[in-house]
Amino acid sequence: MEASPTLRHLDLDCWKLSDSSLRRLPSTLHDLTISFSRRHSDAALSALAQTVGPGLRRFSITSFESQFTRSGFAALASRCVQLQELYIDGDDSFDVNSVVQQFAAHCPLQHLAAFDLTLSTLQAIASADRQLQTLSLKRYSSADSCVGLCDRTIASVSLMFPSLTALHLVEFVCDSTNELTDKGLLWLSRSPLAGTLVSVTLSRYASSGVSNCSDISIMQFANALTNLQELHLAGYKRMSDGSVHELVRHCHNLRRLTLDFNCITDASLLTIADNCDLTHLSLKSCKGITEYGIMDVARGCINLISLNLGFASGVIDTSVITVAENCPRLRNLVLNDGNISDASLEAIGAWRHCLDELA
Repeated sequence: MEASPTLRHLDLDCWKLSDSSLRRLPSTLHDLTISFSRRHSDAALSALAQTVGPGLRRFSITSFESQFTRSGFAALASRCVQLQELYIDGDDSFDVNSVVQQFAAHCPLQHLAAFDLTLSTLQAIASADRQLQTLSLKRYSSADSCVGLCDRTIASVSLMFPSLTALHLVEFVCDSTNELTDKGLLWLSRSPLAGTLVSVTLSRYASSGVSNCSDISIMQFANALTNLQELHLAGYKRMSDGSVHELVRHCHNLRRLTLDFNCITDASLLTIADNCDLTHLSLKSCKGITEYGIMDVARGCINLISLNLGFASGVIDTSVITVAENCPRLRNLVLNDGNISDASLEAIGAWRHCLDELA
């Protein structure tokens, strides 16, 4: 790779690579996606700091059971003086809050995705005068200090980062003490972010779901955030077809929509089909829909690139064949747990879809 002076983007799995091998990376890299494992130590971070650190604009790191320390990440962060995008995922083998704070202190961050951050870390980012444009937070830990999908997080984020165009909050734990309620949705609807956000995720993938947000608050949310192009709302126990109708009626630019684990029916799908030109739609585990609703979507949203019907009801040969016949741009199709036969696969093959993913 040392002989690759024009290389700008690299996706690297270091599972079998040694720490020292990273010293051979070209200094021309602007965009690095890298995965580490238990065999890697601070020497790997040091190698990155010396070779690619000064030139990086985008850095995505995934690390599980690694041996990285706070000082190792600090040395790397101090060299990444041009870094604008940081994406970090992994486990509790390293202190993710310390890592993010180090990068925020040294780098002109504009885009951040991380997990299990605390409110103090968000405050440190804001104090460093980092004008974040996108913020994506996942919560895996049940620790009270970790910010997740709740009223407090939305209120804090809207005050700290008023320039956000994308806000993504995803929670994977049940926490009855810190939940998203009508108050949180209304706060977001009335904040300056309502006029700037084009992409929003407010999802909980846990058995409790989001049970304290009423139809009315979701409708008011839709009325306020009219610039949305991408919206992901998963696990809303009280979402109805009326909510979806309001979302679709007010968000005219919507292209990506996720309604996983929601209690919607074919009425919602007909509304989507009649009013949206979606490229991405996810209806995972929606048990209130039928094949007729899916067929409506297929006929109305002919520019779909990605459709997730995993574990949803209504996935039978008739609906899948209608999707195959009406969505020629489809690249990703998920049909897990569908009641289909060879007829569905033959229909997909007959229309010669250039699928990247079929599940």
